[in-house]
Amino acid sequence: MLKPFQLLFAFWAGFTFSIFMVVAFPYFYFLYLVFDEMRAHRYVMQFLRVWGIVWNFLCGYKIEVSGRENIPLGSCYIFISNHASSLDAMVWLYANRHLMKGLAKKEISKIPVLGYLFRKTCVIVERGNKESRQQSMQALREAAQKNISIIMFPEGTRNITDKPLQPFYDGAFRIAIDLQKPLAPFVMINTGVLMPSTNFFYKPGIVKCIYLNPVSTEGLEEKDMESLKAKVFARMEKAILENDERYINKS
Repeated sequence: MLKPFQLLFAFWAGFTFSIFMVVAFPYFYFLYLVFDEMRAHRYVMQFLRVWGIVWNFLCGYKIEVSGRENIPLGSCYIFISNHASSLDAMVWLYANRHLMKGLAKKEISKIPVLGYLFRKTCVIVERGNKESRQQSMQALREAAQKNISIIMFPEGTRNITDKPLQPFYDGAFRIAIDLQKPLAPFVMINTGVLMPSTNFFYKPGIVKCIYLNPVSTEGLEEKDMESLKAKVFARMEKAILENDERYINKS
């Protein structure tokens, strides 16, 4: 795909995203105004799933999901995923079927319209503020106690390196152990190629999404966190290496 067309495609992707946000904002505002927070959150998440399907179709992204049978509905999980692109969020909306909340940076909450949605559907954290991090972890714990699953990107930021994964932070694993909830590893393949974080040379294509078998935290304590983290890292890295053509072609 020629670069001028890739830039035009980037404009199209951003334009359709922005138009949806402007049109949907009154609906979201109405839901949170009329219903209690839990019910409004459920309706908004259902709407966002439809948006994920429509937007990916309009932008030419074909999402291939496998392993969803490993994660039955009705249970609470701490989902953890690799993070390589802004496309990840829209792919996740397509692939996910659980009621959940995520963790979002404070900077995103300041964006007009989009920031409102993030403040309502996610827990906001200010990275450099220890008190904010503690408050966000407590808010995620409270959500999980209500049987709302959690989605976290343990790498902490988008991976722009040539490695399959960046080192994991402790947060997701600490919460999973604290709540004795299973971890549900999830990997997305090709998002960083189709929508790079370093430029606007975007293009349509196929994204593979793989739900790995959940990892139990039953009976684990904080002293087990490093081994748990290493175990999940190894599983996710293996799945990426076996399914991402960039690494397959190197072998």
